[in-house]
Amino acid sequence: MIRNYYNEAFKAAIPAVASDTLLLDGRVKSTTPQGSWKEYCIYIGQAPGKDAVSATTATATVINTAVLRFTPANGYLRPGMYVGGAEGFLAQQISTVDSLNQVTLNSNVSAAIPIGTKIEFSWKQVNSLKVLTIDNKIVTFENLQPGFILPISIVQILATGTTVGGNVTDGKNMLVNILALS
Repeated sequence: MIRNYYNEAFKAAIPAVASDTLLLDGRVKSTTPQGSWKEYCIYIGQAPGKDAVSATTATATVINTAVLRFTPANGYLRPGMYVGGAEGFLAQQISTVDSLNQVTLNSNVSAAIPIGTKIEFSWKQVNSLKVLTIDNKIVTFENLQPGFILPISIVQILATGTTVGGNVTDGKNMLVNILALS
């Protein structure tokens, strides 16, 4: 019988939260002696890449609205991604993801974008994750890939210096499905 050793690790996984003051287990770093820090491996569930995600405008011509409908459905879009590929987009970013086929932008589209126009969603730069190791060393990982387990013992994910597509994490919205495995 072949056993998957990752199953046991995932049972005790906790959601990872970026913080400059708290360790991954929730204790305050400044009041917790280094010898009692609990170490984790980090599993990357979802991480935005630098490659653009293409779609096509759908339903109606888009103009003077911040709501954008498109096909095909896409579950990888996140707030903060930039929208481009057509003349009416002037550095607009996704403000909210309303559904798998609709987003709301941070401002109205300025020029008419007809049905069937190819559009792209992308990050402006590669994502990075800044962590503190069990040895009290700071390490930064870049261009994280989904499904990857970082090969290092981590005690803290630092909010300062951790970016996702150029946007600094807020500890809640940008780190998507990143788990701390004990």
